[in-house]
Amino acid sequence: MMKMAKFVLPVLLVVVSPLMAGDAIWQGNSGSDWATAGNWDPVAVPTISEDVRIFSNGLAAPVVSSSVPNIGTLSMFGGDLTVNSGAQLTVVGGTWLAPNAGE
Repeated sequence: MMKMAKFVLPVLLVVVSPLMAGDAIWQGNSGSDWATAGNWDPVAVPTISEDVRIFSNGLAAPVVSSSVPNIGTLSMFGGDLTVNSGAQLTVVGGTWLAPNAGE
């Protein structure tokens, strides 16, 4: 019985981890406005409880044009992020940048 538990647990972790909440992925489907829910997956503007991920995917690059809710972390895999003058984006957990990822 113990051997079965050793094999089942890792499989469950692999299957469950991609489904966990907390990631907000930039899609840019509705333009470049950071504050537009339709630009994100899941469809909601990210908040402090989420880890934001931005990929260089050829769609509109995100633009922060006003103060937006604080976010947990920010990971960028290439691409651009613009924060306009007078706007504010606060990352409370840290930032990870991979310039030119996928190029």
